[in-house]
Amino acid sequence: MTEIILVALRWAETSAGLLAAAAAAAASIPAARIEALAVRMPAAAMILPTEEMLGDEQRRRWEESEAARVAAIEAVYRGWRAGAGAESERCRCDWIDVEGMPEQEV
Repeated sequence: MTEIILVALRWAETSAGLLAAAAAAAASIPAARIEALAVRMPAAAMILPTEEMLGDEQRRRWEESEAARVAAIEAVYRGWRAGAGAESERCRCDWIDVEGMPEQEV
């Protein structure tokens, strides 16, 4: 039976440490799978209660910012995975990139 270790990655600066911790945990499990999850917040979530809509420019800037944040996290993930011990016969690693509210996606 496969055990799944979910690693929710929010910032590139903390991703390597979290992935290393997941790999250490996976080393003690006979059949483990690490799922690295990055959640892009939708632009609509940034609308304040006092605002009625999000302008096109604001939406574009937010989406670009989120795309850059997740790309930086994915670069850390790819580098970690390319390194020694990130994947073995006993442990599979998957990258998951979704858009939504983190508390709902986790």
